Amino acid sequence: MGTQKEPFVPNIPKRYIEKLAKLPCTSFRLFVCVWYVSRVKKSTKDLKLSKKELESFGICRRTLSRALDKLEAEGVVVSDRSVGRSPRITLSEDWLRGGELVDSQ
Repeated sequence: MGTQKEPFVPNIPKRYIEKLAKLPCTSFRLFVCVWYVSRVKKSTKDLKLSKKELESFGICRRTLSRALDKLEAEGVVVSDRSVGRSPRITLSEDWLRGGELVDSQ
């Protein structure tokens, strides 16, 4: 009998975690979800998150928009949103290189 491997979230650089830890919990969880999907799909662009993926990270559709707003305001992601559709999310290449949050004060 074969065993099925349990999915895991690939390594997130410590400097990303240190910067993102300052964000609200749901925004941090959304980043982890986006990171996971980006590593599974081997792309950082036009990522669509399924309801199942979001729920597995404790994110409901109602809070997705606010968490995404926060990640966008910090320069971590860019999203393309349409009414009635899942947003397409792209990890910011500039942020990935520097891991710096925008000073939102």
